[in-house]
Amino acid sequence: MIKILIIDDEELIRKRLKKILELDDFDVITAENGKIGIQNFVDQKPDIVLLDIKMPGLDGIEVLDLIQEKKKHHAEVIMITGHGGVESAIQAMRKGAFAYLQKPIDIDELEIDIQNAIKKLDMHKQLDSHVVALEERTAELEKTNIKMEGLYRKLRHDYEVAAKVFRKVIRRDDLQLKNVTYMLSSMDIFCGDLAITLPKPDGGLYAFLGDFTGHGLIAAIGAIPVTDIFYAMARVNAPILDIVLAINKKLKETLPTGLFLAACIGELDSDNRTLSIWNGGNPDVLILDAKNNFKTRVQSKNLPLGVVDNKMMNPKIETLEMNVGDRIFMYSDGVIETFNSNGEIFGQERFETFLLNYAPMNLETLDAIRKELSNFRGEASQRDDITMMEVVCIEPDIRTNQNRFKALPKTGWHLSFEIQADTLRSVDSLTNLFAKIKDDQKLNKHKENIFLILSELYTNALDYGVLKIDPGLKKSIEGFELYFKERFERLNNILDGWIKINIAYEPDDKEAGLFVVRMEDSGNGFDYLRQLPKLEENPAFGGRGIPLMQSVCKTLRYCGKGNCVEVEYDVD
Repeated sequence: MIKILIIDDEELIRKRLKKILELDDFDVITAENGKIGIQNFVDQKPDIVLLDIKMPGLDGIEVLDLIQEKKKHHAEVIMITGHGGVESAIQAMRKGAFAYLQKPIDIDELEIDIQNAIKKLDMHKQLDSHVVALEERTAELEKTNIKMEGLYRKLRHDYEVAAKVFRKVIRRDDLQLKNVTYMLSSMDIFCGDLAITLPKPDGGLYAFLGDFTGHGLIAAIGAIPVTDIFYAMARVNAPILDIVLAINKKLKETLPTGLFLAACIGELDSDNRTLSIWNGGNPDVLILDAKNNFKTRVQSKNLPLGVVDNKMMNPKIETLEMNVGDRIFMYSDGVIETFNSNGEIFGQERFETFLLNYAPMNLETLDAIRKELSNFRGEASQRDDITMMEVVCIEPDIRTNQNRFKALPKTGWHLSFEIQADTLRSVDSLTNLFAKIKDDQKLNKHKENIFLILSELYTNALDYGVLKIDPGLKKSIEGFELYFKERFERLNNILDGWIKINIAYEPDDKEAGLFVVRMEDSGNGFDYLRQLPKLEENPAFGGRGIPLMQSVCKTLRYCGKGNCVEVEYDVD
C-alpha cells in the first residue's frame, strides 16, 4: 500500500486530504509542522510527501532540503502553496520537488500528480532491480569491456552528428544581426539553452532566450518545437502573449514531468521605441543606456514554460520606453551560478558590477564577460550551460519602412487568403492585415471603424462558424464565463475548419473610395432572413454585433446559408 505523509500547519487541510486519500486506499499519516514531519519521514518512510511551503518554524523549502538530505529510500515530494508563491515553487522544483499545487487544492489535479508520482516510484523500483542485476553481472561486463569501448566511440560519433543536425534545425543564423551579439558555452555536446531572434520588417526584432532544466540531450529535446513555434508566430508579428501561450501549451503536452523551460521573450519596436518583455523563471533582464548607466531591470514574475496549463498561466508582460543606444542583456542562470574551485559563486552582484564598470574597448562586452567567467572559474569544471544575449536599440531602417509594402497601386488593391485550422489555433491572423491598413494613408484615418469591421466579422466567423459556439451564451455575465471557457477549449482542440477572407479597396477620383470585405467560414451558417433587433433595442451583453456593423457600414448583406457576409464601407 502506498504511504503518504501530509505536512501542513492547517488542521482542516490535513484532515480533509487524509479523508479523501484514505478513500482511495492510501495509508495516510499527518504532521502539523516541519520538525514532526521530518521525524515521521525518517521513521515511517512514506512514498509520497504533500508539503506546505509556508509554515511556522521550518518552512517547506527547509523541510524539502532536510528530506533530500535524510532520505534513504525513493520518495516524491509534492509542494502545496498559496497565491503569490511562484518564486518559492520554482525554487522547490529546482531542489527536486516532483510537482506543486496551489491552494485551494483541486482534488483532480492532486490525484493526477499522485498517480504520476506512483508511476515514477515504480520506475525507480524497476531501476533498482535492474541495478542489482547489473551488479551481479559485473564480472561478465568486465569481459566485454573492449566491445563496450567500441560501442561508446560509435555512440559518441552518432551523438556529435545528431548535435550538428540539431544546430541546423534551430537555425541560429538569425542571430547574425548588426545590433545583436550572443555568447553560448555548452558543458556538453548538446546545449540545454536556447538563443534565437527574428528581425521585424520595421527594423525591430523578437528575441528569445531559454534555459531548459538540466543540460545535454535531455535538456535540449524541447528546443525544436520551441524554435518552430517562435519563428512561425514571430514571422506574422504575433503578440508576445500568443507566443508565450503557444509554446507553453506545446511544452506542457510533450515534456516529461520535471522538465521545463525558464525563458525571456522580448519584442523590440524600433518605430515606437518600446520593449515588450515576458520573463518566466530567468534571471533579471538588465537594461543599460548608451553611456553604460543602469536604466532598469525586468524581474521574473511568471512561471517557466511547461510547468502549468495555459489556464493557470496569467502571463505578465512589461512594456518599457527605449532610447537609441539602450542595451538589453538577457542571460541564463549559468552565468551568475558559475563556481570556482573554492566553491564560491560568481553571483548577480559581481556580474552587474562587472557589466556596469566595463567600457567596451578591444573586446565586445559579451566576450569580456566570457573571459571574466573563465578567469573566475579557474580549474573548476563548468557546471551548467552558459548563454547570454545583448540587443542594442538602434534607429529603424528608413528604407525598410518605406518598402514594407512596396506597391499599393494608386488604383486600389485586393487581398484574398484562406486561414486553416492550425493557423486559427496558434496565430492572430489579422495582425499583418492591420499593418497593411495602417500603411495606407487614406485607410489609416478610418482605422478604428475598419478594425471594428474586420474584428467583428472575424470573431463571428471563428466563434459561431468554425467553433460552433452558441451565441446565446453572451446574454448574461454567467454565460460570458461559459463562453470564454468553451472558446478556449474548442480553439485549442480544433482539427479542421477554415475562414476565407477577400478584401478590396477601390478609391475614386475625389480622395474617397469604397472598402469592401467578404468573409466566409466552414460553419453551418444561420437564418439571416429573420428580423434582427436594432442596436438601441438590444440591452443584452451580446448579440449587438450585427446591428453595430449595420450602423457603421454602407451595406451589410449575408449570402449562402448564412456562413458568408459582405460589407461595404465608405472611405471619405
